[in-house]
Amino acid sequence: MVMGSSRRNCLDSGLWDGTLALCAATCEPPQPPPRGSISCVDIAEIDGYTSACKITCDPGYQLIGQDVRLCNTSGIWSGESSKCVVSTTCPVLQTPLNGKIECVGDNSAAGKTSCKTSCFPGFSLYGDEIRSCETDGTWSGEETTCVETCSVPPTVKNGEFQCQQIKTNSLYQTFCRLECMTGYRLEGKIFETNCDSTGRWTDMDGMCRRITCPKLPNHDGNTLVCSPGELEDGDFPVGSECRTICNNYKASAHAWQHKKICTDKGTWIGPDAACPVDCEWSWSAWSTCGYNGKRTQKVIVGIPSKNGGRQCPQKIINEKECCKVEYASLDGICYTFHCENQTWSAAEENCKLAGGQLVKVDTIRKHQFLQQIMELKNLPDAWIGLSAKDGNFVWADGDSLGEFHRWFERDGLHKQPDNYRKSEGCVKMTSAWPKSVRYSSNFDWNDVDCYTYANYICEKKSDDCKN
Repeated sequence: MVMGSSRRNCLDSGLWDGTLALCAATCEPPQPPPRGSISCVDIAEIDGYTSACKITCDPGYQLIGQDVRLCNTSGIWSGESSKCVVSTTCPVLQTPLNGKIECVGDNSAAGKTSCKTSCFPGFSLYGDEIRSCETDGTWSGEETTCVETCSVPPTVKNGEFQCQQIKTNSLYQTFCRLECMTGYRLEGKIFETNCDSTGRWTDMDGMCRRITCPKLPNHDGNTLVCSPGELEDGDFPVGSECRTICNNYKASAHAWQHKKICTDKGTWIGPDAACPVDCEWSWSAWSTCGYNGKRTQKVIVGIPSKNGGRQCPQKIINEKECCKVEYASLDGICYTFHCENQTWSAAEENCKLAGGQLVKVDTIRKHQFLQQIMELKNLPDAWIGLSAKDGNFVWADGDSLGEFHRWFERDGLHKQPDNYRKSEGCVKMTSAWPKSVRYSSNFDWNDVDCYTYANYICEKKSDDCKN
């Protein structure tokens, strides 16, 4: 073919019009690929090329190879033959929980899309951060997940963390404060911690140290009984109860006892032990009943005995109520009402000496009968035969507490038994409640310290109460 002007004229200027003519080989028209088309145009010779063809694919197919081919002056097309293949895309990547995906490219098209995965603060990325859509329709790399970086807060001996979680699905930014178990107190400067975005809990130096009370001094010749016992360092844990028993005190029928309790402040509460002088007493006879309803007994002389040279008190007076034992019977059982204040164990012993036991109140009929007698005789309270053994209440005859009981309770408050300060194991019927509680007119039951004093009621099987 002729490239340039095939006919040229000589002009008046002495120059030829047109362009220089060249003879160039022609290219065979290229064939469009299957499921594609081609369009060609002649072009002025540029860098030795005379024709250009544009190749396109039908919808749903993509071109593999060159989309433009040029014919050179030697009659040869540039490049390789192109082909149209079915378009390939990758499935949509699933966004990991607690993360996000950002993609660039041609809508998941093979070879043209790249996606980057990142996790929210407080979570770490596992898998490949960047993945590309391959020509086979699969994503490169491993599937990604976002795993929480914060674990549970560190453990502290004898304490636990109370936490306020900011995010419902993560411990990130969770705020925790150390609190100690009962009987331990916080020591240190920093008692709070929170989890940062790296999964690290901020520094904290708080610790829980046992609260103890110092060892109590003992008095010569007396007994110090503590429960629970002392620790290895000689101190006592919170809740310990120590009783100083004045063994050599002979001025009354029982040994004096002074109880102290170790509080959660590391201090003892209760009266200081002050054992009386050990004296040999000589008493006067009991007086007749006075206007105050009491009889008195005075010391005639006190002779010091094993008291380290201390003097006996100059004036000691004993008092006791003018009490007449009352008798009543019900259903073949004789009941005796004693207004002599005794501890629970002393009352039970007195009942045994009389051939009976502390009363067993196991029916409403019996309770109401005893209540009527107590009201009639103006007895504010009385021991009954119920006491705690190994965590359970049992009667003096060994029977367990059955379905019937009359524990005190008002409006859901002051509910008995409550084992207040873990020192209450004996039970009495009482109408003498604190004013803040309101008086009970039903002589309900209350668990109290077995070493306190109260009236008591004995029972025994007998047709004649006075025999």
